[in-house]
Amino acid sequence: FYVGMRTDGNGTPSFDYGTIATAVVGLVIGVPTETSIGPLPGSSFNADGTITLIVSKTAVGSPAPGDLLGAVNGRTFTDDTPDTQNLERSTLLVDHTFVKGQRDNGHPAATYTVVGNVSCGP
Repeated sequence: FYVGMRTDGNGTPSFDYGTIATAVVGLVIGVPTETSIGPLPGSSFNADGTITLIVSKTAVGSPAPGDLLGAVNGRTFTDDTPDTQNLERSTLLVDHTFVKGQRDNGHPAATYTVVGNVSCGP
């Protein structure tokens, strides 16, 4: 699954979630193709740059306390194509290091354990 925020030409944010698939041909990872499932009500973007994404557990397989969420990572993608809204990125994300000025930044994937109904705070 993915959760995400987009901005339109006016800078107005919208939030959605869905599935994402990336074809692999040989050793080359292709451009991710996303399939939106729906909006993320209650999600927001603040002027200080904070992005809050809220997704119901039932929307993403209903993970229970003790379940592992694997390969959780953060990525930024730029330049969605206007015709398809597919994500554009280079294939360099395979072995990516943060580079100042890089258009395609990612954060290494991690695994998290679902702990239950505990509120998260900043």
